[in-house]
Amino acid sequence: MRKNFLFIAAITTLIIAGCNSPKKIFNSNSNGWLPADFNPKTGVLLIQSTWPDKQQTKIEKFMKETYPYKYEFVGSRNRVDSNSKYSDKNTCRFILANAWSSKTINYMQPNQIDVHTCDYNFIDRLNNKNYPASGMAASYPSMVLEAIITKILKDKP
Repeated sequence: MRKNFLFIAAITTLIIAGCNSPKKIFNSNSNGWLPADFNPKTGVLLIQSTWPDKQQTKIEKFMKETYPYKYEFVGSRNRVDSNSKYSDKNTCRFILANAWSSKTINYMQPNQIDVHTCDYNFIDRLNNKNYPASGMAASYPSMVLEAIITKILKDKP
């Protein structure tokens, strides 16, 4: 009985922590995830599409309603680099790429749970530089991207 209670308590804690909005807790660029020379008013921000489809739809709606600058959703960086539409690296300089990670958490053997999170990082195509991830990883990509865009609009209006 005690094992079941602890397992349920652990899963509840994970759900609450994993669903916490990074927008509410994030207010820093301490690891340098946001390029100093990124200017949303110039060029086109390329944003890597994500999954599941419901998350992508939510992100597209958020961007349409919130982000007043030019942006496009794209596939992987390889697809961007091989597409002549994006060949001008001055105009299409930055990609906001997503990265998924997973972690297996063991509570009490044999009980374990896989936690999947998504984070985003900037890639500067002109200088071939990968910036660190934002540090706002969450189970839902839309939560992370909304926090990043909110931060960009606050810091670089």
